[in-house]
Amino acid sequence: MNITDYGAMVYTQIIVGLDTAPATMYIALCTQEPASNGLASNLVEPVDATGYERKSIDSADWALVSSDTPVVTNQPSYSWTPAVDWNSVGWVALCTDVGTDQVYCWTEITPFTGIAGRIYTMDSDTLTISVSGPIQAVV
Repeated sequence: MNITDYGAMVYTQIIVGLDTAPATMYIALCTQEPASNGLASNLVEPVDATGYERKSIDSADWALVSSDTPVVTNQPSYSWTPAVDWNSVGWVALCTDVGTDQVYCWTEITPFTGIAGRIYTMDSDTLTISVSGPIQAVV
């Protein structure tokens, strides 16, 4: 995943104890790539008054991929049923609530087009977040 300026700030504050991890984030499907300094209200999402909404993902909905890697993945699946055809979706973003209006991070996905009446499902174990540092040369 790509981390935004806001996401990097929150992550840094969590590491040193100045902030706590968010209890809930929101999954946004995007038809244009998010900007690293953009607001959640600037995301370009499917235009569909009845078949699209951001889905909430709670901290309890994440699980470690394994105990020795810094990778977590979603456990539940999430579904959307478009009421009208969508433009092609190519990114997923994790956002704050509407009032805070920020994006934590985003990733590119295999593009898909939501078709009216057909269910699009993001299965469990498809959304992953990982952290890595610089590779240290051992001499």
